[in-house]
Amino acid sequence: PYTTLFRSVLAMMPKEHCFVEPFVEGTYDLRIQKIGPHLRAFRRTDISGEWKTNTGTALLEEVPVEPRWVVWIEEAKAMFGGLDILTVDAIVEESTRKEYILEVNGTSSGLHPGCAEEDNNHIRDLVVERLNEMF
Repeated sequence: PYTTLFRSVLAMMPKEHCFVEPFVEGTYDLRIQKIGPHLRAFRRTDISGEWKTNTGTALLEEVPVEPRWVVWIEEAKAMFGGLDILTVDAIVEESTRKEYILEVNGTSSGLHPGCAEEDNNHIRDLVVERLNEMF
């Protein structure tokens, strides 16, 4: 059934590229956030039955930043020219606990509601710092 649906979508996009990857059964996903020198990590665990833990209803909890995640965020920062604000999202496979990076986001990442005030202050300070460097 999914193959037929997938082929019908592809038929509507004859000049586009499509990449298929194996489905990873995730137990939760991770978001590693960098705002200037400030790092945070969050674990999102689905509680609504959705296969994507960043949709529907999810439990979002701050967790300690692991050293390997610092490497991820710094590499992503460098790959995109030295971003000051970014997040890296990853999924943790249920059976192996292996972490797979899904995407890198820039300033459109959004902030955790419980940390938004502090993070907005970090963003403000970062913008002022960058403007002072320019002028």
